[in-house]
Amino acid sequence: MSVALLCPGQGAQAVGMGKDFYDRFGVAARIYETADKALGFSLSRLCFEGPEDQLNKTDVAQLAIYVTSVAIFETLLELGKATAASGETGTAEKLFRRVLDQEQTSTLAESAHFQLAQIYRKQGRVPDADREMKLFQEMRKNRK
Repeated sequence: MSVALLCPGQGAQAVGMGKDFYDRFGVAARIYETADKALGFSLSRLCFEGPEDQLNKTDVAQLAIYVTSVAIFETLLELGKATAASGETGTAEKLFRRVLDQEQTSTLAESAHFQLAQIYRKQGRVPDADREMKLFQEMRKNRK
């Protein structure tokens, strides 16, 4: 019998997503930590704690769903509950790292920082807004 693993799309995000895998499995924790470092902000915090309105923003939601899906898939591979098409363990993590290295991810991360700055400013959280805008500007400057 063949089994396929389908990953959810936008709209499936929910505060708390992936936290149970992060807490229980080192491979899942490494995926989130890699994403946080590469993106320059704590995507894991948004996944685990919210707030929901920020997690629901397109730029954040798509990253959150992707990272959570990779973390779960890598965990299943490590537990022997899934097999990569090539039979090679770490396939999803390697693909994930390649995607994070691409300039498109930098653009998404920039956009996420900009969007978070806008949200924080509307909420009156000026120091948080300033921090996000500074990260946005630094990333933009470094890409040029």
